[in-house]
Parts: sequence; structure tokens; C-alpha cells
Amino acid sequence: MRDVRPILRLPSLVATCAALALVTAACGGGSAATRVATPTDAAGQPLRPGQPIEVPQTDATPPPPPRGVLAGRVLAFESGAPIARARVILTASGQAPDGTLWLPFPRVLLTAADGTFRFTDLPATDTFLLTVTKSGFAPRAFGEAPPSVTPTLISLAQDEVKEDVEVRLLEHVSIAGRVLDEDGTPFAGALVEAMRPIFEGDRRTLVTVSEAITDDRGEFRLVGVPPGQYYVTAFDPAFGNIGDKDGQLLYSPTFYPGVVFPDEATRITLDPGIAAERLEFKLQIIRPSRVQGSISTPIEAGGVSKQLIAAAVIMSPMSNAQFSLFTTTEPAMEPGGQFLFSNVPPGRYRIQARGATERDGITLFGVFTLNVEGTDRQNTDMTLSRGAVVSGNVEWETTSGRLPLDRRGLIIRMPMEDGNEFGDSVSGYVAPDDQWTIRGVMAGRHFFRADGLPPGWYMKRVEYQGADVTDIARPFDYNETVTGFTVVLSDRQTVVRGFVTAEKNDDVQSYAVVAFSTSPLHWTPLSRYTQLVYPDSLGRYEIRGLPAGTYVMAATREFDRSDLASARIFDRLLTQPGVTTAFALEEGQVWRQDIQPVRRRTGITR
Repeated sequence: MRDVRPILRLPSLVATCAALALVTAACGGGSAATRVATPTDAAGQPLRPGQPIEVPQTDATPPPPPRGVLAGRVLAFESGAPIARARVILTASGQAPDGTLWLPFPRVLLTAADGTFRFTDLPATDTFLLTVTKSGFAPRAFGEAPPSVTPTLISLAQDEVKEDVEVRLLEHVSIAGRVLDEDGTPFAGALVEAMRPIFEGDRRTLVTVSEAITDDRGEFRLVGVPPGQYYVTAFDPAFGNIGDKDGQLLYSPTFYPGVVFPDEATRITLDPGIAAERLEFKLQIIRPSRVQGSISTPIEAGGVSKQLIAAAVIMSPMSNAQFSLFTTTEPAMEPGGQFLFSNVPPGRYRIQARGATERDGITLFGVFTLNVEGTDRQNTDMTLSRGAVVSGNVEWETTSGRLPLDRRGLIIRMPMEDGNEFGDSVSGYVAPDDQWTIRGVMAGRHFFRADGLPPGWYMKRVEYQGADVTDIARPFDYNETVTGFTVVLSDRQTVVRGFVTAEKNDDVQSYAVVAFSTSPLHWTPLSRYTQLVYPDSLGRYEIRGLPAGTYVMAATREFDRSDLASARIFDRLLTQPGVTTAFALEEGQVWRQDIQPVRRRTGITR
């Protein structure tokens, strides 16, 4: 039979198939399993001889392959010399429109002898994260500048070529020491971590930067640590995943120099090229407790109480009767107001709760102080009370005669004297007629503060019945209503700017620039007379909105936001080389102040 494939036509093929089917049926040949089915059209009807087959039209053209390029260099921070064989890791989060991952797996390259790297065939996305590691250097992500600047995500358009990505690595600083058991013998196998304090909103938390396991002599060495402040912790892995009849128990690590709470721990400050002091401390293994309780609303007429529609509870250790910036644990809460804190070390605590029974109603508050002594504590029940209602207005003082066009987001807040921002309701938004009302304030002493200010404006003062109460913590009580407060905002904002002039091989962005009053009366939580910022990669900084007064400034690694109320640290800073000479700042003044970093006398921040 001749080969008909070169001249085969679709209608002929259809007719042939139909004919073969008829012949087969007429001859009685073939079983049902081997018969040729009659071809049908798209509607399922048999095809007539010569009728063309309708082939569904589909977009068979595949999408073009990605051709994006991301390239750059890895250099030494101090000298600018290229770093060879550094590990460059590229990841991307999220999915493409077709549901596939942008990068299903991380991509890794080794830098060439000249420090260069080049990733090719990359898709278009704005979620690329590039990190670099190399022995002898601290790991770093592109755009990262601990502790103030998080890594920068890289955007790449379709088929874009980006070749200017540069990452500079600092030589790492190490922390060495020894961990002992409670009986003073070396503890082998302990997990030791260097943890950096960072702020998330108004709460301070810790993130791990480096970790190590102690050897048979209890010795450890934490490497790959960049300059900055750290807490060092130790933990017995045997207590990492255990429990009792009531469920899991989460044991806390021990903080250097051998304490349970980070508020009581000693921070380690690391500088480039300077060896850290050797640490030694004992591991504490203390059974955590569970604290269980409930919150409810007052009983009203008829012997019933309203149901809570929203509630929040926090628990913080008491340290010298001051509010802790660390949250001990997140509670498990049930709709009925029951709560459970499940990993509480022994100590003295304050539980604070707030809730609401109706939308846009008055917030209710409650406070409970308790001692936790290693046993589970039940029935910590709290009845909430109606918070104070405080209202007033905003006045604008302007030198230009122009008021800000967009005042959305301007809010008057009333944090407590100890720095606790949990004790006021988030309801003091300023209306278009410049009136505001805070529907719920916890009993205690409060300051007034303005958040969400328009650019160029600052809170100048707060007036009540003709008196300036800006820096006076005023007491409020439950079920109280107080009106007539005036918050004065001004566009005569002070500006202090300049450069931190660090040594050439120093990481200027790891310094905090702090301005504080020369008067100890202003060394208090939430003081308007203290501010902290971080410089950019060139050492530039800017501080806006300080009240008129006399100030000194310092650039130091021993300081973070949690220290803005520490009279002890302010007093110590005044005696250290590098603190600026006192200068007077007047309202609306722009002041230039260059700063040299404080030269530390010790690596321990007590």
C-alpha cells in the first residue's frame, strides 16, 4: 500500500474512516472492543462524508521565558575591597498571576574574584530579597542597616537588567564565654543565642542574630555578629518540648548574667575590631506557671451585665514599679472573656485588660497585680470599669497664616505616666471642627500627646483652665468626665540636623543619635525633651519638634528607645567623651550639630 501521508487531506480521512466502519460492520468482522467509532462533530452528531472537523482554537503560544537580570558586587565595608566566594542568596515571596511561585526555590551564587555576581532568567516581581554570607563577616541583606533599617526588597520589571546591587559586609564581632549548671559545673549542650532588641510599635521584642551550642566544658562562641547591642541567653534543649497533665510547658531561657527577665538582663555592646568581654553565667531551670482568669463587665440594673464585643489583655513583669516594654507571653482568649497565660516565670506581674460592650462606646479597663511563684494560678478574675471620658479642642498657631489642608489621621492620645500606652482608648481623632473626645481612659496619671501630625507641625503645649499642663501627668479616675483641654499645635518647629563623624571603618548606621535635656526633671518616660533617631549611610541625621530648651547630644550604641526614660543612663552619658557641649534651642530654630560617637569604657551596658 502506498504511503498517502504526504497528500492526506482531512475530508478524505473522515470519509475513509466512515467507509471502513461500514465495511467492518457489513462483514461482521471485529468485536465491539475493536470497532472503529463513528466520528462526531462538536455537538455529538455523526459526521457526513466530506464534512470538515472543527478543531477547537486555543492559545497554544507559551508565555515568553523570564529574562530578568540582577547583578552587583559584594565588598568589604572598611576597605571597599571585593570579597570572593561570598554566598549570595536570592529569594522572592508571593505568586505569579498563574498561581506559580515567583521563585520555587532560593537561588545561590558564589561571588567571583572581583566580588561580582549575576542572577539571570528572573521573573518580574517586586519581592526579591538578597542576602549575603561569608565566613569572617556578619551576614547582611541588601538595604539592611541594623538596628534601624530593615532589608530592602528589590523590584524587577519584565526583562529588566539591574546591575547596581551592592552589599558591603562588616567584619564580624564574636562573643565568647561559658555556661554553668545551677550547681556551678560546666553545662554541655546548652543553646546560646545573641539576640538583638527591636521595636514593633511600642513593644520591644528580641530577634536571634547568632546561636551556638556549648561544648563539654560549657564553652561557647557566637560568631557572625555585627556591631550593636545584644542580649545573650542560654537554654537547656531538654526542656524545649515537654509538658504535664495539663499540656505543654514553655520554659524561658536564662539571660546573662543569670536572670529570667530581659528587663533585668545586662546588655552587651559590640564595636568593630574590639573583642567583647568574656561572659560566664549560670543556667536557671524554673518551671513556668499558667495564669488563668476572666474579664467581665459590671452588673447593672436587673442583675445582669453587658456582653463584651471586644477585649484585650496583656501581662508584664513589674520592675521597680515601672511598666515593662517586653511582653511576657501572648494570652489565649475565648469569646466569653476567659484568658490563659501559659509560660509565666516566677515574679511579680501586672495584668491589664480593656474591653468594649458596644461599637464606638466607652472603653472599660481593669488592672490586677499578682505574684507568680512557680505554681499554676487560677481564678484571676477581673471586673472592668468604665474609663474616664476626656474631651477638648485643637488650636493652630501659624506664622504663615496657612493651616494644613489634610488633617486626617491627627489623633490626641493619653499614655500613662509610666510609658504604658495600653491605658487609653484609640478614639481621640480630631474632627474637622478641631474637637476631639477620648472615650475611655484607665484610672491613673496621664500625659497628653498628639500623633499623626501634619508635616512641619508639633505639639507646643496643652492648656487646662488657663494653666500649662503639657509636661504634668494629670490623674484621672473611672467613670469621670472631664472637658475643656486645649492642645496647641504650632508650625514653628525646631530642627536639629548634622552628621555623625565616625571613623572610616565604622558602621555609622549602628549608632543611635539621642538628644536630651540637661535638666534631670525631663528624664522621664514619654518626655518631649528626649528624642532618638538613626543616621543614614552617610551619617546624616535630623531631629524635629524638640521644645525650646537646653540640650546635649550623643551618638552611641549603648542606647535604644527603651532607655529614653533612664535617668541612670543619661547621667552616665554626660560624663563620657563624645557627648556634645550643651546648646540652647529656641522655638522655630534650625540648629546644625555634628557629633562624634561616644567612646565607651566597657562593653557592658548595665
